[in-house]
Amino acid sequence: MDIKNNEKSVVTIGDNTYLLDYSEEFEGEELSDRWMNNPIYERTVAGKTSIVDNINTGVSNGVLRVGSSLDENGVYHGGEILTTDIFSHGYFESKLKVPSGDGYFPAFWGKMPGTLATEPVKNEIDFFEFYGTDKRHYPGIHTWFVPESDKLPEWIKNRDRSNTDVVKKDQFVFALPYKPVELNDSSVYHIFSCEWTKEKLAFYLDGNMYFERKFKADGKWVRAGEENYYTALIEGSPIHIYFSNLVGQESNKLQPLPKDDNIGQALEVEYFRYYKLAGK
Repeated sequence: MDIKNNEKSVVTIGDNTYLLDYSEEFEGEELSDRWMNNPIYERTVAGKTSIVDNINTGVSNGVLRVGSSLDENGVYHGGEILTTDIFSHGYFESKLKVPSGDGYFPAFWGKMPGTLATEPVKNEIDFFEFYGTDKRHYPGIHTWFVPESDKLPEWIKNRDRSNTDVVKKDQFVFALPYKPVELNDSSVYHIFSCEWTKEKLAFYLDGNMYFERKFKADGKWVRAGEENYYTALIEGSPIHIYFSNLVGQESNKLQPLPKDDNIGQALEVEYFRYYKLAGK
């Protein structure tokens, strides 16, 4: 179901009318105090060090730029910021332009507060993750967990882990199936959005729905054995909103790092808006 009309103050999707509740237009020359830097962390991609430290992140001319660079020591630098506020069921929208070329890993996503050290199970909603080589972006629903924590719920303790991806030696992630979509022109701004209700997640590109994940159909779980994935999503467990532009993408086997003539690309964001269902 595509978006019927989309104005700044009101969005209508099917029978649902959403009213603007939060708007970040990135005005001024500094990032507002409604946003914060994610703590600095380091990655290794194709044998090179890539640090996420926001030294190239800033606001100017009404645009957030989560930039990148390569320093004199051969270290790559990217960025990742998140909202201080948290959000639940509603409609999420951002107008943005992804970095040009290969070797970057930009994303617009949400995650439950806290860390795996304090809360060993975290749900994540990816409104998009972009992989440069095939120009496709991916929505995603992930459940992260620390496998040896005594705080894990029984459904994770008893889950077959043979289909998990080992992210770090002490972390695993379950990912629900999703459908990628082609981004035909990455040189212009596009609108990425998501409707999150207690029944489903629906993902949109420029107002057209390309993937929907229903939690139940005819009163039954859509996929047997997945009901525990959906608990936090149905209950509307709040999430912070993130914008990321990491340098290096290991899944991009052909070009995991930017070419020398393509260093310094940025994720550019014109706005982020969140809408609540009318009457809620």
